[in-house]
Amino acid sequence: MKKEIQKIKKIYSEDYVGAILEEIRGEFKVFGEQQQFMIESQKRMEQDLKGLTGRVDKIDLRLDGMDSRLVSFEEKTEKNFKVVFEYMSGIDDEIIDLKSEIKELKILFKDKAELQRVLDVEKRMAKIEKLVFSKMA
Repeated sequence: MKKEIQKIKKIYSEDYVGAILEEIRGEFKVFGEQQQFMIESQKRMEQDLKGLTGRVDKIDLRLDGMDSRLVSFEEKTEKNFKVVFEYMSGIDDEIIDLKSEIKELKILFKDKAELQRVLDVEKRMAKIEKLVFSKMA
């Protein structure tokens, strides 16, 4: 055993071993610094991610609110459309009735003056009909 130690002593001088150990120590120091940098970077990334998560949560809440408002808007629009449709259907029925009455009046009034008045009413009715249906389109 003593011979082996003496061989090692002969092969590697004390200065050489010291230099190698110093170099290893320096490499471990650099490795430790890099590892510390990575840990700090990871902490910063975690904080950034927490901030982004909070922002995403806020956006999600806003989208939920918008979704409920959109559903409410759709319901109101559908209800309003039904009311307008019923109203317009009533107007359409009235126009059909008036046209029918005008035809009857034409038959009843053989006199030219009375017939002219009925024709004037018919023209006015056509204008009203045109106006109502142009507003629907």
